[in-house]
Amino acid sequence: MKKRGFLSIYVLIILTLLSISLTFIYEQGKNNNDSNKNLYDRKKAIYYLESIYNVVFDDENNLILKSEEINKIDDNLPRDYYFDFFDKKESVKIIKIRENSFSMNKTKIIGDSKANLDVSFNLKEKYSLKKESKIILRKDFEEFFKNLKFKEKNLEEYENFEIDKDYDNIFIKTYKNLTIKKSKDKNNSNDISKKENPSNFSKSDKNFPNKTKTARKISGIVVIGKDLILEKDLVLDGLLIIKGDIISKNNCKLIINGQIISKNDYHDKVNYFYKKERSFDYINDIENPKYIEIKSKKVF
Repeated sequence: MKKRGFLSIYVLIILTLLSISLTFIYEQGKNNNDSNKNLYDRKKAIYYLESIYNVVFDDENNLILKSEEINKIDDNLPRDYYFDFFDKKESVKIIKIRENSFSMNKTKIIGDSKANLDVSFNLKEKYSLKKESKIILRKDFEEFFKNLKFKEKNLEEYENFEIDKDYDNIFIKTYKNLTIKKSKDKNNSNDISKKENPSNFSKSDKNFPNKTKTARKISGIVVIGKDLILEKDLVLDGLLIIKGDIISKNNCKLIINGQIISKNDYHDKVNYFYKKERSFDYINDIENPKYIEIKSKKVF
């Protein structure tokens, strides 16, 4: 009897240990399955956010428009940016960090797993025109000049043009040469379709400040498709954009109080003085294409 009782206790211990082992194996398997599912769900969330990122930044034009809109707002609150994502609408949050600098965020939850998208990007202008030194676009000038447009200023356009007196607020573009004449030529028609005075010229130079006797003086915007020919010294208060050369006769000089945009430096022919108050509004009026510069991107 004692022997049988001992065997029963022994069997019960074995069965108990077996039951504990089976329970442990079951729970371990269940945990592994849950872990595998969570891992799979997280991978799906990460893949989803990667797709969101690609769709948003592939449509750069709309993102630029939204960024410009947010740029005009002074607060730093998150703004929803909606876009088409396959067969539905999706959105991300965009926050203005500072002028032309933004953060984009998105969280995706699948099951018990989640992933985050965090992108830092800047809104940049294609041409660097906000300088306090000469703007020399050696590589990009041909493209810049070809696509040159102003948002508000309307420039009078001519084949060639001759200036034989002072002008206040002149806005012109020549496809070829601009000549600064020594004295007024009564026979000069300026290829203007017989206009004696362009519509955006001042009809009188009596209001021009600080007029000098030794140099021709004009203010405004001057765009030259070929050469600037100096038969007399010229003082330009404003913006000069020139594609060709500056040809000086009798050692005539050009003085710029404002800004110049060109392909070449002309350092020996131009006395240059940057004047923000005389050029910044004109520079800001140029249509300068924008693009998105991605500083950092994380999906985690």
